Amino acid sequence: MWYNVKEKAVKLRIEAPEEIFFIKHFITPHSYVTAETIRSKEIIRDGRKIKVGKEKIKLTIEVEKIEIKENGLKILGKIVESSKETKGYHSLVLSVGSEAIIKKDWKNWEIEKLRKLIRPCEKVLVCVMDEKEAEIFIIGDVIEEKGKIYSGFFKAHDSSLKTRFFSEISKAIKDWEGKIILAGPGFAKEEFFKYLKENLSEIKSRKVFVDSISHTGMAGVNELLKRGTLKRILKETRISEEAKEIEKFFEEIAKEGLAVYGAQEVKKAIELGALEKLLISTKLIEKYKELLDQAEKIGAKIMLISDSHPEGERFYHFCGIGGFLRFRM
Repeated sequence: MWYNVKEKAVKLRIEAPEEIFFIKHFITPHSYVTAETIRSKEIIRDGRKIKVGKEKIKLTIEVEKIEIKENGLKILGKIVESSKETKGYHSLVLSVGSEAIIKKDWKNWEIEKLRKLIRPCEKVLVCVMDEKEAEIFIIGDVIEEKGKIYSGFFKAHDSSLKTRFFSEISKAIKDWEGKIILAGPGFAKEEFFKYLKENLSEIKSRKVFVDSISHTGMAGVNELLKRGTLKRILKETRISEEAKEIEKFFEEIAKEGLAVYGAQEVKKAIELGALEKLLISTKLIEKYKELLDQAEKIGAKIMLISDSHPEGERFYHFCGIGGFLRFRM
């Protein structure tokens, strides 16, 4: 991504499906978007227009409407510039692999958040397990559930069931080239880690971390996020940062400390210059854009909270907008 201050233009490339959702909030009506598109090729024959196929052209449109579709972000608007002699209205579809230039009056917080949201994010494989089952997740900007493996409830003396269980998990993770976290209650994770070192030579070249948690499944993943385990391992993982911030937010609310929630309280904090950091669900950006602008003017930090993980969803359903205070109001 680059930002041309003079032209007020951001050029970006969409690298992951989740980026489509975030970018939607930064493309506003009357902004200008430039991208390649496919358009029907026409010729004039006997005074009539005849379609003779498709051609790739580059268009700039003035945005009127934005929609999330299955195939990407659909942007409809009036054509203001074209690599061909094309007029009228057209829609651009931005999907994974698309490049686009967006021109508008960018706010500083928008530029900073875009840099954060679309930068490459390292992913980690998490295997949450106990003696009964192992569940595998890929965690980066979103949480992906990859599958579950059952053990048949092995016991310490039942070596055949245990070996088969560990072998199946090994097959599921052996092609993963990034960092790996083995977590769960009990001792199954330590035994599996020992099995990996003895039976999977490729694992020696990778970083494997073992951590004890109280839960399995998604509850276990959420526990890892809250405790900051992922932040220590993947310093740039956005989900981990958001989860820790939300946990801190709810702690402050519970003890009636330096935190506020709800649009009215946030607005009051901004007016008094008391807001230090604004937290807002990505679902509410369009609704509260004015508050975002006001928060930026008083120098408050802004964190966009995705609902693609449990803590983000919890925050959205609780209030969707809140923040930390510099001082009590």
